[in-house]
Amino acid sequence: MFAPKTLQSRLRCFVVATVGLVSCLVAMPVIAVTNYTATPLGSLGGTNSEGHAINSSGQVTGVSLTTGDAAYRAFLYSGGSMINLGTLGGNFYSEGLGINDSGQVAGRSSTTGKTGIYAFLYSGGTMIDLGTLGGAGSIGFGVNNSGQVTGTADTGGAVRHPFLYSGGTMTDLGTLGGAYGEARGINNIGQVTGYSATNTTDHAFLYSGGTMIDLGTLGGTSSIGFGVNNSGQVTGSAYTTGNSGVHAFLYTGGTMTDLGTLGGTSSEGHGINNYGQVVGRAMTTGSGEHAFLYSDGTMFDLNTLVTEGLGGATLHEASGINDSGQIVANGCGPSTCQAYRLDPIAGPAAITPVPMLSRTALGAMALLLLASGLLIRDRPIR
Repeated sequence: MFAPKTLQSRLRCFVVATVGLVSCLVAMPVIAVTNYTATPLGSLGGTNSEGHAINSSGQVTGVSLTTGDAAYRAFLYSGGSMINLGTLGGNFYSEGLGINDSGQVAGRSSTTGKTGIYAFLYSGGTMIDLGTLGGAGSIGFGVNNSGQVTGTADTGGAVRHPFLYSGGTMTDLGTLGGAYGEARGINNIGQVTGYSATNTTDHAFLYSGGTMIDLGTLGGTSSIGFGVNNSGQVTGSAYTTGNSGVHAFLYTGGTMTDLGTLGGTSSEGHGINNYGQVVGRAMTTGSGEHAFLYSDGTMFDLNTLVTEGLGGATLHEASGINDSGQIVANGCGPSTCQAYRLDPIAGPAAITPVPMLSRTALGAMALLLLASGLLIRDRPIR
């Protein structure tokens, strides 16, 4: 029969368990967010520009004022230069909204001989009019690596439906039961996100395999999806319970998670990469609007992570992020507003939040508490 353990031996067990717990905590990986350098993208000769999307090579598309602020033009920023993509024939307006890894751009443009704005695909130096669903206008919001474009198009009678343009054909994706909708983002397997009217309100959706799935809300009445990655994760914004605020969300595995804000009442998730990192804009405590990066459970103000290149400007919105961590963002300084590309800097993390306990650490803690309980319970009776 084993002799009962003495108080001294119990204490030794207690110390061993404590050391084990500490070692588990030390071994835990921490969440590391890098610093960034900002590159101002300039303009097409005008006073302002705005970036909307970035691809894996760091090419950016958006819209810029031309010389003398005479017109708005879609641009492609590549190799340090901003290229004017022109229009579909109209004199005043075009805008790039999505870009794929081949440098193809989707967007919207004024046209010749038509009164509306039309979706386009810019490819190989040529801007192609994608047409409509029977009505008088359309917008291209996203394009994937297969050249499929998604957006919204007039079906007639000023009613717009989400569409998928593929192989020269524009297909109506339908709605969630209501009269209208928009498709905003598309991934490389053809899944689409956006929003649609239901019978009572507007909800974010994920269109996959021919079916439009209602993603719900964060407890409020409505929501919208802006970006989708290759795993089918969606980001966007949704009303919270009681419609007390609009918050950015990350939808994954059937669950919509509230990403919070930077201290204010609202936020929107605009872009997402294949690691589930989200960028967008959020209100701060002082009611200012700042660009954010959401990574591994934490929302960061991008202005606190940029160490050089802003020149006194404040980033108020981030629109896209690629798998290398490059971000397209928009900011304003004393005299101008323009697009920026944020490039990660190798080196120490700018911010390292306190890590959560791992399952191993939690298990060690349980053993620690058990050991301490036994220590108290098994004291010799005097």
